Amino acid sequence: MIQAHANEPRELLDAEQVKLVAFLKDNNVKIDKLFWQEESRLSNAMTNSPLKQLIGTEPTFVEDMLGLSFVISPLSFFQVNTVAAAELYSIVGSECTLSHETTLLDLCCGTGTIGLTLAKKVKHVIGVELLPEAIEDAKRNAVHNGISNVTYYASRVEDVMDKIVRNLTGHVVAILDPPRSGVRTLELGEK
Repeated sequence: MIQAHANEPRELLDAEQVKLVAFLKDNNVKIDKLFWQEESRLSNAMTNSPLKQLIGTEPTFVEDMLGLSFVISPLSFFQVNTVAAAELYSIVGSECTLSHETTLLDLCCGTGTIGLTLAKKVKHVIGVELLPEAIEDAKRNAVHNGISNVTYYASRVEDVMDKIVRNLTGHVVAILDPPRSGVRTLELGEK
């Protein structure tokens, strides 16, 4: 995915797209998909600004991890080092004391990878993610992998957490990846 500054002249942006595709093809660079995004704000990350697909026809990626297959949209977050991510998720699963009585909160869940890889160990997974595209991927990934004990919210975590925890009982584990400042351990029932 290439991100360009949208405040450049339209002719320049269009010409750069053509030059980029020609360069890759002329140099036999093997790329399945290439997306172009224009952003007017200063940013070091991809945003939800519209995408234009310059190479490829299928708009999603597929990645396999821990026996599951994940469909990923270009704007959705997914760990790029799947070997390390699989190891991390396995460690998290073994360290969290999960059981079939556990409700797992997968906060900032992206495409749902952590919760879905641990779903068979818990009673229910609740995923929360800001990007609606990522939540659609998470739902699609749950169906694709035959996982039904999940619920997803497209929202900021702080906007739905009260609603979520109000109805929880029993053992609850929350996973927040990446961690955020200001988050602390909270016992259910604590104000």
